[in-house]
Amino acid sequence: MSRTLIISLVAIALIVVAVVVVVKNEKPAPVTVETPPNVTIEAPSNKMKTKPTPIGNYQN
Repeated sequence: MSRTLIISLVAIALIVVAVVVVVKNEKPAPVTVETPPNVTIEAPSNKMKTKPTPIGNYQN
């Protein structure tokens, strides 16, 4: 069960990151994406850390 939960959380996290990246790439100019690549990577990582915690608490 733990493997399936981890796989599902990883899949959800990847989907969330993909949606966030697509939304961020549509709104600003490509120059903003080229200059701060670290900012776009840090923002989804913080969301990934906050979202799986309530899911794990509900299932436990």
